[in-house]
Amino acid sequence: MDLGVYIGELLGLQGEVSVPGIGHFTQVRINGYYNEQEKKFYPPAHEVSFEPQSKDDDELAKYISNKKNISLASSRYFIDK
Repeated sequence: MDLGVYIGELLGLQGEVSVPGIGHFTQVRINGYYNEQEKKFYPPAHEVSFEPQSKDDDELAKYISNKKNISLASSRYFIDK
């Protein structure tokens, strides 16, 4: 099971994801800007930031459980592995 796919989907939906035992991912918006030296406009974008302290929540496990139609205990097992 590729957890990266589910983490990416949840980031797009909620803007943040906590992975137990790993850390907390947050999606941060970067404003667009114009670089005068390069004469280029850079559009707004999103960047992912990471904090090594994870928050205790089951959002990722619940999301995987619903998406794969498996029990919550099974999804926690896959996350732990």
